[in-house]
Amino acid sequence: MKRDEIVKAIYYCVYDSAGCDSCEFDRSEEFNSARAEADCREALMCMLAEAEQERTAILRSLFSGEWVESEALQEATGLTFEECFKTFEFSRTAEWWSVVGKTEEERKRNGMKTTNRFRLWTRC
Repeated sequence: MKRDEIVKAIYYCVYDSAGCDSCEFDRSEEFNSARAEADCREALMCMLAEAEQERTAILRSLFSGEWVESEALQEATGLTFEECFKTFEFSRTAEWWSVVGKTEEERKRNGMKTTNRFRLWTRC
């Protein structure tokens, strides 16, 4: 694969996943490798900024004493589930999909939806 083809593939992939309003993207334009590289950098910076904002919001919630979903906390901190379990207070909620499902597809599911959450230990 030539360098331009690789850049083009990355360019389309980044823009398809970025969803960034400040980045300009028009698939109908003639492909320009140099511009694409610059655009990819801009889109990636937008994605990183959004990810950092999400991470900050998760950590802010944790430090405020709120319950934080385990997957979000693990991603934000880089800790494993076991490390989170040893470090934070743990909560597991089980609910029927037919009751808590947000979409028709979810409401048709059989069984339980389990949600694992962590928060900082609250001490008396």
